[in-house]
Amino acid sequence: MDFASTVTDSEKRSIMAQAISDVESQIRRVAWTVGIDPAVLSASYTAPAAIPSDDYVLENKLEDLCARHTDLKAKRDAVPS
Repeated sequence: MDFASTVTDSEKRSIMAQAISDVESQIRRVAWTVGIDPAVLSASYTAPAAIPSDDYVLENKLEDLCARHTDLKAKRDAVPS
């Protein structure tokens, strides 16, 4: 996108921290819903395989959230402090 202003590295880190916090809230909510304690949830969580995958909709969402969380943290860490 062609924004009219630029964002400082400090602002980028702040935005990323907020995004990470939002994803963490979603992870906790979905993990507890499917019966997994978020405290023991692996960052590389993989949903059970099933055909059709509709059998594990929340587990697949949890897998996606964990991957997004890992990606956001890596992007945040790549921003100069």
